[in-house]
Amino acid sequence: MEYIQEEAFAWAAYVKDAVFTSKAWFWLPQGFSFDDFQKTETELYPEVEDLLWCLPLAVAIFLIRVFFEHTLLHFLGSRWAGLSTRPQQRAPRDPVLEAAYGKWRKTKSKKPPTPEVTGPLSKQTGRSEKEVLRWFRLKKNENIPPTLVKFKEASWRFLYYFILVCVGFHVLLSKPWFADSKWCWVDFPRQPLSHDVIAYYFVQLSFYISLLISQFFDVRRKDFVEMFIHHCVTIMLLSFSWVCNFVRIGTLVLLVHDVSDVFLESAKLMNYAKRQTLCDALFVAFAVMFFVSRIVVYPYNVIGSVVMESLEVIGRGNWPSRMLFIALLSTLQLLHVFWFSIIARMAYGFVVKGNVEKDDRSDVESAEDDDDDGSGKKKTT
Repeated sequence: MEYIQEEAFAWAAYVKDAVFTSKAWFWLPQGFSFDDFQKTETELYPEVEDLLWCLPLAVAIFLIRVFFEHTLLHFLGSRWAGLSTRPQQRAPRDPVLEAAYGKWRKTKSKKPPTPEVTGPLSKQTGRSEKEVLRWFRLKKNENIPPTLVKFKEASWRFLYYFILVCVGFHVLLSKPWFADSKWCWVDFPRQPLSHDVIAYYFVQLSFYISLLISQFFDVRRKDFVEMFIHHCVTIMLLSFSWVCNFVRIGTLVLLVHDVSDVFLESAKLMNYAKRQTLCDALFVAFAVMFFVSRIVVYPYNVIGSVVMESLEVIGRGNWPSRMLFIALLSTLQLLHVFWFSIIARMAYGFVVKGNVEKDDRSDVESAEDDDDDGSGKKKTT
């Protein structure tokens, strides 16, 4: 383990010298070098090697999530929300029905197979048409996660975002750049870091690394690619902003993003627990908060500060990494607009129909919600 640690830090030092130190003209304003902000006994500054600590921290966060999902969150989902814990029933193997099922799935039909499909299959397999329909339903549900699984995923994200929003406000309320974003650029890049800002930044970066990993194991949604891009861009932003000491503006980016996610995950929890009134109220709060934080505050106060205030306060002219930073921030904003279009469609359905429709990012429904009786009519709870 000690050998791996030494090799990792040696590799990080090489990357720092080859990519950053020797090309300070790209990463820093004119007239500055990375030697201008080196750690001392009294002042802490970011270094490339520091990012390596986020990898074991990301693994630790992932393991904490697994522990909570199998203990406390499982208990809340089964007892408080009343979600089923029974094992998922699987369809018995039948080569004839499996071949027919594959063809039926390619039609992407949301309705049960018609008698024209089930009739011949009934004769071939010796099953009744009702048994054939039941087999199709069981086969379809094999790839559909139970609501309890989605409840635990949403509970973990809600718990994290709620805690980190509270921590974020606690850390930033005392910082001058929270009230006036111009302070993000005062004395840049010679801006020493406090221990609370470092801890907040590293936990956030580690969490997004853990999200990037867990995305491949969580319930798959239609915006899988968009979320993957979002996590990658966020990790790049945080890593890049750490090395170049864009940490102050980076903390604002994190807080602006997390605030609306608290309402999103809580609305999902109420939906899974079938508390529809609370779900609708929280969805409205989420839609308003998303619009304010990501469509108004983020582009105006965050991107606007990088575009306008950085040049005004620093007074050293443009530099390449600043343009790269703006490009990454703008990529996130494009994703915000995409997601807000989804939110707006759901809000329209809420106004017209009086309730929030299923999140149309979901690629699957829960097995409990797809429990039909073989006639195509879903049982309602």
